[in-house]
Amino acid sequence: QDITGTLILDVHSKITLLTLEVFVYGKEKLWITLGEGDKKHHEKRVVDFLKEDVYLIGEPEGGDKKKKPPKTTIPPGQYEYKFSCKIPEDCPLPPSIEVGKSGIYYGVWGHVEDSSTWSTNKNKNAKRKKCSQAKEVHVPFTMIGKFQPQIPVPKPVNFTMLKKFMLSSKALEMNVKLQRDTWEPGETIKLLFSMKNDTNKTVKRIESMLMPHWFQQLSKSKEFNSRMPPLFSVKWPDSGCGPNEVKQQKLSVELGQEVFPSIETAQIFRYHHVVMLRVFVQG
Repeated sequence: QDITGTLILDVHSKITLLTLEVFVYGKEKLWITLGEGDKKHHEKRVVDFLKEDVYLIGEPEGGDKKKKPPKTTIPPGQYEYKFSCKIPEDCPLPPSIEVGKSGIYYGVWGHVEDSSTWSTNKNKNAKRKKCSQAKEVHVPFTMIGKFQPQIPVPKPVNFTMLKKFMLSSKALEMNVKLQRDTWEPGETIKLLFSMKNDTNKTVKRIESMLMPHWFQQLSKSKEFNSRMPPLFSVKWPDSGCGPNEVKQQKLSVELGQEVFPSIETAQIFRYHHVVMLRVFVQG
Protein backbone atom coordinates (compact mmCIF):
# COMPACT_ATOMS: atom_id res chain seq x y z
CA GLN A 1 0.00 0.00 0.00
CA ASP A 2 1.32 3.44 -0.93
CA ILE A 3 1.85 6.18 1.66
CA THR A 4 -0.25 9.19 0.69
CA GLY A 5 -0.76 12.64 2.10
CA THR A 6 -0.97 16.35 1.44
CA LEU A 7 1.77 18.92 1.92
CA ILE A 8 0.49 22.41 2.70
CA LEU A 9 2.82 25.25 1.70
CA ASP A 10 1.86 28.52 3.40
CA VAL A 11 3.73 31.35 1.64
CA HIS A 12 3.67 34.75 3.41
CA SER A 13 6.03 36.49 1.00
CA LYS A 14 7.27 35.50 -2.43
CA ILE A 15 9.80 32.67 -2.49
CA THR A 16 12.02 31.34 -5.28
CA LEU A 17 12.93 27.68 -5.08
CA LEU A 18 14.45 24.90 -7.14
CA THR A 19 12.65 21.87 -5.70
CA LEU A 20 9.89 21.06 -3.24
CA GLU A 21 10.18 17.51 -1.95
CA VAL A 22 8.66 15.13 0.56
CA PHE A 23 10.95 12.57 2.16
CA VAL A 24 9.34 9.43 3.62
CA TYR A 25 11.55 7.57 6.07
CA GLY A 26 11.53 4.55 8.35
CA LYS A 27 14.29 3.74 10.82
CA GLU A 28 15.18 1.41 13.66
CA LYS A 29 16.94 2.98 16.63
CA LEU A 30 18.64 1.32 19.60
CA TRP A 31 19.67 3.30 22.66
CA ILE A 32 21.23 1.15 25.39
CA THR A 33 22.78 2.03 28.74
CA LEU A 34 25.83 -0.10 29.53
CA GLY A 35 28.19 -0.32 32.50
CA GLU A 36 27.90 1.00 36.03
CA GLY A 37 29.30 3.88 38.03
CA ASP A 38 32.12 5.73 36.26
CA LYS A 39 31.92 3.25 33.37
CA LYS A 40 28.25 3.89 32.71
CA HIS A 41 27.68 5.04 29.13
CA HIS A 42 25.18 4.98 26.29
CA GLU A 43 25.52 3.28 22.94
CA LYS A 44 23.35 3.96 19.93
CA ARG A 45 22.67 2.33 16.58
CA VAL A 46 20.37 3.54 13.81
CA VAL A 47 19.40 1.60 10.67
CA ASP A 48 17.45 3.27 7.86
CA PHE A 49 15.28 0.71 6.06
CA LEU A 50 13.04 3.17 4.20
CA LYS A 51 14.27 6.32 2.41
CA GLU A 52 12.08 7.56 -0.41
CA ASP A 53 11.68 11.06 -1.83
CA VAL A 54 8.78 12.46 -3.85
CA TYR A 55 9.22 15.58 -5.98
CA LEU A 56 6.34 18.05 -5.93
CA ILE A 57 8.20 20.82 -7.78
CA GLY A 58 11.40 20.57 -9.83
CA GLU A 59 11.50 16.83 -10.53
CA PRO A 60 14.83 16.13 -12.31
CA GLU A 61 14.60 15.25 -15.97
CA GLY A 62 15.62 11.67 -16.68
CA GLY A 63 16.14 11.07 -12.96
CA ASP A 64 19.45 13.01 -12.91
CA LYS A 65 19.39 14.51 -9.41
CA LYS A 66 22.75 16.24 -9.91
CA LYS A 67 21.39 18.43 -12.69
CA LYS A 68 20.26 21.77 -11.31
CA PRO A 69 16.54 22.36 -11.98
CA PRO A 70 15.12 25.72 -13.12
CA LYS A 71 13.94 28.27 -10.57
CA THR A 72 10.26 28.41 -9.63
CA THR A 73 8.78 31.55 -8.08
CA ILE A 74 5.76 31.12 -5.81
CA PRO A 75 3.72 34.20 -4.84
CA PRO A 76 2.05 34.60 -1.43
CA GLY A 77 -0.81 32.20 -0.71
CA GLN A 78 -1.60 28.76 0.63
CA TYR A 79 -0.93 25.79 -1.64
CA GLU A 80 -1.79 22.11 -1.27
CA TYR A 81 0.27 19.38 -2.93
CA LYS A 82 -1.01 15.82 -2.78
CA PHE A 83 1.68 13.14 -2.85
CA SER A 84 1.91 9.36 -3.05
CA CYS A 85 4.98 7.34 -2.11
CA LYS A 86 5.33 3.79 -3.38
CA ILE A 87 6.92 1.38 -0.88
CA PRO A 88 9.70 -0.79 -2.41
CA GLU A 89 8.76 -4.47 -2.58
CA ASP A 90 11.90 -5.49 -0.65
CA CYS A 91 11.18 -3.15 2.29
CA PRO A 92 10.45 -5.23 5.45
CA LEU A 93 8.07 -2.53 6.74
CA PRO A 94 8.14 -3.50 10.45
CA PRO A 95 5.45 -1.98 12.72
CA SER A 96 5.95 1.15 14.80
CA ILE A 97 6.98 0.42 18.38
CA GLU A 98 8.77 2.27 21.17
CA VAL A 99 10.45 0.67 24.19
CA GLY A 100 12.29 3.20 26.31
CA LYS A 101 14.46 5.21 23.90
CA SER A 102 14.57 2.42 21.34
CA GLY A 103 12.05 1.59 18.66
CA ILE A 104 10.87 1.68 15.06
CA TYR A 105 9.91 5.11 13.78
CA TYR A 106 8.31 6.48 10.62
CA GLY A 107 7.80 10.02 9.39
CA VAL A 108 7.58 12.46 6.50
CA TRP A 109 9.66 15.58 5.97
CA GLY A 110 8.85 18.47 3.65
CA HIS A 111 12.02 20.01 2.20
CA VAL A 112 12.74 23.06 0.03
CA GLU A 113 15.90 23.45 -2.06
CA ASP A 114 16.91 26.86 -3.34
CA SER A 115 20.08 28.36 -4.82
CA SER A 116 21.65 28.77 -1.37
CA THR A 117 21.35 25.07 -0.46
CA TRP A 118 21.64 23.27 -3.80
CA SER A 119 25.43 22.90 -4.04
CA THR A 120 25.68 21.76 -0.41
CA ASN A 121 22.84 19.22 -0.53
CA LYS A 122 22.99 17.71 -4.01
CA ASN A 123 25.15 14.75 -2.89
CA LYS A 124 23.37 14.16 0.43
CA ASN A 125 20.42 11.99 1.41
CA ALA A 126 20.27 13.09 5.05
CA LYS A 127 21.24 16.00 7.31
CA ARG A 128 20.60 18.45 4.54
CA LYS A 129 21.14 22.19 4.95
CA LYS A 130 17.78 23.88 5.44
CA CYS A 131 16.47 26.63 3.21
CA SER A 132 16.20 30.00 4.98
CA GLN A 133 13.06 30.88 3.00
CA ALA A 134 10.90 28.18 4.54
CA LYS A 135 10.31 26.47 7.88
CA GLU A 136 10.54 22.72 7.41
CA VAL A 137 8.46 20.26 9.42
CA HIS A 138 9.02 16.62 10.31
CA VAL A 139 5.74 14.75 10.88
CA PRO A 140 5.91 11.29 12.52
CA PHE A 141 3.27 8.69 11.74
CA THR A 142 2.40 5.19 12.98
CA MET A 143 2.83 2.17 10.73
CA ILE A 144 0.85 -1.01 11.41
CA GLY A 145 3.36 -2.77 9.19
CA LYS A 146 4.36 -6.41 8.94
CA PHE A 147 4.97 -8.26 12.20
CA GLN A 148 6.13 -11.51 10.57
CA PRO A 149 7.97 -11.99 7.25
CA GLN A 150 5.40 -14.68 6.44
CA ILE A 151 2.38 -16.28 8.10
CA PRO A 152 3.73 -18.64 10.82
CA VAL A 153 2.81 -22.32 10.68
CA PRO A 154 1.72 -23.46 14.19
CA LYS A 155 3.68 -26.37 15.65
CA PRO A 156 3.03 -28.42 18.80
CA VAL A 157 5.35 -27.92 21.79
CA ASN A 158 6.77 -30.77 23.89
CA PHE A 159 9.57 -29.58 26.19
CA THR A 160 11.29 -31.55 28.95
CA MET A 161 13.72 -30.22 31.54
CA LEU A 162 15.70 -31.96 34.32
CA LYS A 163 16.67 -30.08 37.45
CA LYS A 164 19.30 -31.57 39.77
CA PHE A 165 20.07 -30.37 43.28
CA MET A 166 23.20 -30.49 45.42
CA LEU A 167 23.84 -33.72 47.32
CA SER A 168 21.30 -35.53 45.17
CA SER A 169 22.01 -37.94 42.31
CA LYS A 170 18.43 -37.89 41.05
CA ALA A 171 16.46 -35.10 39.38
CA LEU A 172 13.14 -33.30 39.20
CA GLU A 173 11.80 -34.01 35.72
CA MET A 174 9.39 -31.43 34.27
CA ASN A 175 7.52 -31.57 30.97
CA VAL A 176 5.36 -28.95 29.25
CA LYS A 177 3.04 -29.65 26.31
CA LEU A 178 1.13 -27.08 24.22
CA GLN A 179 -1.14 -27.69 21.27
CA ARG A 180 0.66 -25.00 19.26
CA ASP A 181 3.35 -22.32 19.52
CA THR A 182 1.40 -19.47 17.89
CA TRP A 183 -1.35 -17.56 19.72
CA GLU A 184 -3.46 -14.44 19.23
CA PRO A 185 -4.30 -11.65 21.73
CA GLY A 186 -7.43 -12.60 23.69
CA GLU A 187 -6.82 -16.35 23.47
CA THR A 188 -6.08 -18.68 26.38
CA ILE A 189 -2.86 -20.70 26.18
CA LYS A 190 -3.53 -24.14 27.63
CA LEU A 191 -0.63 -26.16 29.01
CA LEU A 192 -0.27 -29.71 30.27
CA PHE A 193 2.45 -29.67 32.93
CA SER A 194 3.91 -32.89 34.36
CA MET A 195 6.38 -33.41 37.19
CA LYS A 196 8.24 -36.53 38.25
CA ASN A 197 10.00 -35.75 41.52
CA ASP A 198 12.70 -38.34 42.24
CA THR A 199 14.46 -36.03 44.72
CA ASN A 200 14.08 -35.41 48.44
CA LYS A 201 12.89 -31.86 47.73
CA THR A 202 9.30 -30.60 47.86
CA VAL A 203 7.79 -28.47 45.11
CA LYS A 204 5.72 -25.87 46.97
CA ARG A 205 3.86 -24.24 44.08
CA ILE A 206 3.85 -23.32 40.39
CA GLU A 207 3.45 -19.85 38.90
CA SER A 208 2.67 -19.21 35.22
CA MET A 209 3.27 -15.99 33.30
CA LEU A 210 4.03 -14.48 29.91
CA MET A 211 7.52 -12.99 29.55
CA PRO A 212 8.14 -10.38 26.82
CA HIS A 213 11.68 -10.49 25.42
CA TRP A 214 13.43 -7.58 23.71
CA PHE A 215 16.39 -8.75 21.57
CA GLN A 216 18.77 -5.94 20.57
CA GLN A 217 21.82 -6.04 18.31
CA LEU A 218 24.24 -3.13 18.60
CA SER A 219 26.76 -4.99 16.42
CA LYS A 220 27.70 -8.54 15.50
CA SER A 221 29.65 -8.83 18.77
CA LYS A 222 27.16 -6.96 20.98
CA GLU A 223 23.77 -8.62 21.33
CA PHE A 224 21.39 -8.30 24.26
CA ASN A 225 18.26 -10.29 25.13
CA SER A 226 16.40 -8.34 27.81
CA ARG A 227 13.48 -9.69 29.78
CA MET A 228 10.71 -7.25 30.45
CA PRO A 229 8.23 -7.34 33.39
CA PRO A 230 6.03 -10.47 33.32
CA LEU A 231 2.39 -10.37 32.19
CA PHE A 232 -0.69 -12.30 33.36
CA SER A 233 1.01 -14.00 36.35
CA VAL A 234 -0.99 -16.69 38.18
CA LYS A 235 -0.08 -18.55 41.41
CA TRP A 236 -1.65 -21.97 41.05
CA PRO A 237 -3.16 -23.47 44.23
CA ASP A 238 -2.55 -27.14 45.07
CA SER A 239 0.26 -27.26 42.52
CA GLY A 240 2.93 -28.72 44.81
CA CYS A 241 4.66 -32.07 44.35
CA GLY A 242 6.30 -34.03 47.17
CA PRO A 243 9.40 -36.26 47.10
CA ASN A 244 9.06 -39.41 44.95
CA GLU A 245 5.72 -38.16 43.64
CA VAL A 246 4.39 -37.87 40.08
CA LYS A 247 1.91 -35.11 39.26
CA GLN A 248 0.17 -33.82 36.13
CA GLN A 249 -1.96 -30.69 35.94
CA LYS A 250 -3.61 -28.43 33.42
CA LEU A 251 -2.53 -24.78 33.52
CA SER A 252 -3.40 -21.77 31.39
CA VAL A 253 -2.27 -18.27 30.50
CA GLU A 254 -5.07 -15.90 29.53
CA LEU A 255 -3.76 -13.39 26.99
CA GLY A 256 -5.21 -9.89 27.17
CA GLN A 257 -6.18 -7.96 24.06
CA GLU A 258 -3.41 -5.46 24.86
CA VAL A 259 -0.60 -7.95 24.18
CA PHE A 260 1.73 -6.48 21.56
CA PRO A 261 2.41 -9.02 18.79
CA SER A 262 5.82 -10.55 18.22
CA ILE A 263 8.04 -8.71 15.72
CA GLU A 264 10.37 -10.67 13.44
CA THR A 265 10.71 -8.21 10.53
CA ALA A 266 13.14 -5.69 12.06
CA GLN A 267 16.88 -5.85 11.31
CA ILE A 268 18.55 -5.04 14.63
CA PHE A 269 15.99 -6.19 17.19
CA ARG A 270 13.17 -8.63 17.76
CA TYR A 271 10.25 -8.60 20.16
CA HIS A 272 8.70 -11.90 21.20
CA HIS A 273 7.06 -13.70 24.14
CA VAL A 274 7.85 -16.80 26.17
CA VAL A 275 5.47 -18.72 28.44
CA MET A 276 7.34 -19.22 31.70
CA LEU A 277 6.58 -21.55 34.59
CA ARG A 278 8.31 -20.81 37.90
CA VAL A 279 8.76 -23.80 40.14
CA PHE A 280 9.32 -23.02 43.83
CA VAL A 281 11.17 -25.77 45.71
CA GLN A 282 11.58 -26.26 49.48
CA GLY A 283 14.11 -28.36 51.35
